[in-house]
Amino acid sequence: MQASHPSGSARWCALIVGCLGSALVLSACSAGSGGSSAPVSSSRAVSAAASPISQAPSVDPSSLGGVTLASLGFVNGPQGFRVPDGLEQRQRVDQTNVVTLVVPGSQGQQLYDYLRNALSSLGFTLTAASGDSLIFDAPGWEGAFTMDDQLAGLTLRHL
Repeated sequence: MQASHPSGSARWCALIVGCLGSALVLSACSAGSGGSSAPVSSSRAVSAAASPISQAPSVDPSSLGGVTLASLGFVNGPQGFRVPDGLEQRQRVDQTNVVTLVVPGSQGQQLYDYLRNALSSLGFTLTAASGDSLIFDAPGWEGAFTMDDQLAGLTLRHL
């Protein structure tokens, strides 16, 4: 009997989900720590904020365009959460406690820009951001987004 090896896209999905989960755990741990953190060597490091990052004034989410996660077939995401229309779903997780959407890296900047502009209108507070990652939360939810040249992933965890 031969061992089965995950496909390339399954490995990338696992990597994205693992990175997003790590970002959420690290943000939860850092929120309760009062000490200093070790220096970060990456030039694209996430900028942690003691207070929420300022955002554009909230507008009606439907005016943002895009589609709801529910319209993409997600059952367990935050009600009314929107993403840009036309995203190609590479992988997805739809569980009661977490939803993840993985799209091609070529759509990462589009999703990043959309989230950066829409999160406050969707009821989320952006708590950290870098050139390729976002961490955000809302009552009952934590979220993270990250991207590279090959894939981009959005994860929302129900608390």
